Amino acid sequence: MKWTYKSSIISAIEELNSPDGSSSKAIKQLMLTNLPKGKNWHNGTFTSAIKNLAAGSTIIKIERSHNYKLPPSKHQPRANAKATRSQAAREAAATSARAEAQSTAAAA
Repeated sequence: MKWTYKSSIISAIEELNSPDGSSSKAIKQLMLTNLPKGKNWHNGTFTSAIKNLAAGSTIIKIERSHNYKLPPSKHQPRANAKATRSQAAREAAATSARAEAQSTAAAA
């Protein structure tokens, strides 16, 4: 794959994987460490690319900071989905326990 500022910014955000978003400074440092040999760094191009990605909703800029993160994926499970499933499982177990207790009491 061809190295571009935009693809490298997205890769850096994925690699940093910070829940509060990755700072532009951290993204830039990671990109500089992975910069291919013979490629020159242009700060203006980096700034323009990160702003364009945020304006196009490819990445999300965290308000009142210079942090960026990827938007949630459609296939990414929600944080509370596990809690909802376990709550449903507890309710189902309680319902079956009550039904069993009622059938035992009716048989006796």
